[in-house]
Amino acid sequence: VATRSPVLASFAAFTILCILGSVLAMLVAYGWELGVIESICLTILSGFAVDYVVHLAHAYEDAGYHGRKERVRHALDTMGVSVFSGMATSICASIPLALTQLQFFAKFGYF
Repeated sequence: VATRSPVLASFAAFTILCILGSVLAMLVAYGWELGVIESICLTILSGFAVDYVVHLAHAYEDAGYHGRKERVRHALDTMGVSVFSGMATSICASIPLALTQLQFFAKFGYF
């Protein structure tokens, strides 16, 4: 709905599913069981994935250009800094969480 393009929406949904699938695969690789902590983290991660992907897809769709390269450049120029900054602050915030002794915060930091 936000992109007004079924193809772009399909690519965005596929990207989000790949993000969630890779995180679930890492959850299994770490040997974690799906409990309350992991469920909360996956829910928040879903929001992050949707936020980042939909912002870039929307900027791509709203670009006033016709070529793909120009539209990608426009999307990265207009939303890339915001999306990158959000990702960078999330990573910086997760580092101290991952180093804590409390299981909830440590697992939240690894996500």
